[in-house]
Amino acid sequence: MHDAAPPEHAARITATVMGVAFLGTLGVGVFAFAFPLLAFRESLSATWIGAAFSGYFLAKLLLAPVAGRLADRTGPRRLLLLALSGGTLLPLAALAAPSLPVLYAVQFGLGLCGGATRPVCMALLGAAAPDGTQGRVFGWYNAVFNLSFFLGPVLGGLLFFSRDFTPVLLTLALSMAAALALVAVGLPRRAATVRPAAEAPEESPAVLSAGRPHRTPATWRLLLAVAGRTMGIATMITFLPILLTQSLPGAKLLAGLLFAGPSLVAALLLPLGGRLADRVAPEPATGLGMGLSSAGLFLLGLAHTPFGFAACGALIGLGAAISIPASMRFASSLDRRQGRIMGIVHGAANAGFLVGPLLGGLAVSTSLAVPAAFHIGGVVGLACCLPLLFGFSLERAHYGRRTAEALGLLAAVLVLAAVPAVLRPPPSLAPYAARSDNARRPSANAPGVHRFATLAMGTVIRVTLDVADPVAAGDAAEHAFAAVRSLQLDFDHRNHAGAVGRINHNAGVRPVRVPERVFRVIERAVAFGRESGGVFDVTIGAATVTPLYFAEDDAVLEAKRDFVDYRRIVLDAAARTVYLPRKGMALDLGGLAKGSIIDLAVAELRRRGVPRGIVEAGGDFYCFGGRDWTVGVESPRGEGVLGTIRVRGRGVCGSGDYRRFATDSATGERRGHILDVRSMHPATASAGVTVIADTAETADALATTVFVMGPREGAKFLAEHHPDAAALWILPDLSTAATPNFPALSR
Repeated sequence: MHDAAPPEHAARITATVMGVAFLGTLGVGVFAFAFPLLAFRESLSATWIGAAFSGYFLAKLLLAPVAGRLADRTGPRRLLLLALSGGTLLPLAALAAPSLPVLYAVQFGLGLCGGATRPVCMALLGAAAPDGTQGRVFGWYNAVFNLSFFLGPVLGGLLFFSRDFTPVLLTLALSMAAALALVAVGLPRRAATVRPAAEAPEESPAVLSAGRPHRTPATWRLLLAVAGRTMGIATMITFLPILLTQSLPGAKLLAGLLFAGPSLVAALLLPLGGRLADRVAPEPATGLGMGLSSAGLFLLGLAHTPFGFAACGALIGLGAAISIPASMRFASSLDRRQGRIMGIVHGAANAGFLVGPLLGGLAVSTSLAVPAAFHIGGVVGLACCLPLLFGFSLERAHYGRRTAEALGLLAAVLVLAAVPAVLRPPPSLAPYAARSDNARRPSANAPGVHRFATLAMGTVIRVTLDVADPVAAGDAAEHAFAAVRSLQLDFDHRNHAGAVGRINHNAGVRPVRVPERVFRVIERAVAFGRESGGVFDVTIGAATVTPLYFAEDDAVLEAKRDFVDYRRIVLDAAARTVYLPRKGMALDLGGLAKGSIIDLAVAELRRRGVPRGIVEAGGDFYCFGGRDWTVGVESPRGEGVLGTIRVRGRGVCGSGDYRRFATDSATGERRGHILDVRSMHPATASAGVTVIADTAETADALATTVFVMGPREGAKFLAEHHPDAAALWILPDLSTAATPNFPALSR
């Protein structure tokens, strides 16, 4: 067993550990923000995203207790050098083939690295800090950690702005390499994680427990609370990027700032929290802070605006600033072998990190809503910290230990009784809590109606199936979701390996052979362009492949005009190839792809024997089978719906300027994401439009087209080319216009 480091080395150890925390966490923060977005873009289900992300924390869970004990026995320096070397080499190796399986391996490897470095660094601080200052030292350490985790997602949002993962991997490798160099140069060879026996706190109940601190009641309550807190943090890390992307589409930098907000607040307040931890009993401070964080997490699921996200993030950060130094000071007092106790505590923390994404993914899949992940995380987190609060307060009030434990567990069980309400799907007639192009929901909730959901295309895909056998319904839904994911990968112009991505990459170079179904969709898109006189034009991708293109200056958009012309697309049906003859041209199938994917899902469900149902993606629907469905049309300015309509056997799709838009800072003008290719400016004739047609693809393409045209030109176009389709326009002044065959709105 190594002796403690000389006192003169304490400052050097502290500075080195702080630097390692900043550099290592910066790279992991970049990766942690960008990787869920990449997985979500690749259309993984919510449960799979949660399960995959949990691999990182499983690795930490497995290694943390072992690493702590090894640091006590053999010294921490060699262990840190080995772990950080692996953290440097993994992302460099992944650059050769950055596929999802390879990136999952990187994620797991980072978990092993973190499982070694985090508890060992905390143990070094616990061993080096003088008595009475542990709270402040842990406060500053975690302030540096949270500041780095604040900067990491901001940097991740910038690096992943173009949807290229290479800069993310390079940044991760460089940050780990810098941390490795710092340990090699700055950490004394005699640095140790064991405090001398004379420095062990005499009042510590753990020290009086025959050398087994992890078996005392107070320790078990601490471990449970730590696991609950980290479960909430893991849920937030996994699903907040998705929630922000859905609520604030296109605003990647703002999303990164809001994602990192809790870490920024915690970083600013942790030094004060550390001072508080040295002055008060650690148990109530730990429980109070964790309770605040749990409340903030629950409320995060109710937020819809940047201010709401920021306020909830501030509450989570405040709770962390109070609880983290207190819990670490409490843990440090339990055993003079800091590696062992920090390994145990970090094992509990990583158990929470492991469970959180899985539980969140289950909540999303069960409730059909991403906010449910935050609700269940908040409820379970609160339940986990109640035994710590009750145990401390009741024991101080001279209740017996067993009574205190029983009442604390009872309180936790009562709180957990709220979980079924969190997992219950929302009422079928309730309007959407979050904005979408058209807020519509099936009305039936009768026996035999089964609901399923997954994440794809940057939104929640929902299917509602009217079929007697729930097992058959679930099997059909899974096959439909698999079909959706496969086609979405080909349609996404930001997926360089997909069909459209390859076409764009080879513009001006060579024709690209594509799958049959992709070729047919592009063929129909060209036909829509010809039919609309070029108002619908999938070569608008020359402008829209740039993130936040609709916020660009008009001159920038006008410069793309020469690259936008559907008539230049060269289709070879025999070879099944697509060719863009000019470099700079690009396809964007967003004007009809969602409808195409909905139609594919409906066809798959019918093939699996489902007679009736509804498929919805981001507010667009197809209602099939011999029954009516009631859906609602959302107001483009404000919450709620304008009214409801009855639909049977048709697609209902919409477009609007209220889902993705920018505001001109000089004029206050709203600039929506739908461009009028005739001027290359954002279309302004409509605020929103809803179209009903025989297929979802037709309804989707027509919605884009007649939104640009406006009611007068659009109604004439529909009468000439699609007399069976119906449309309702909501104009910028919120007045409405409709074709004669559009169903009457029921208020």
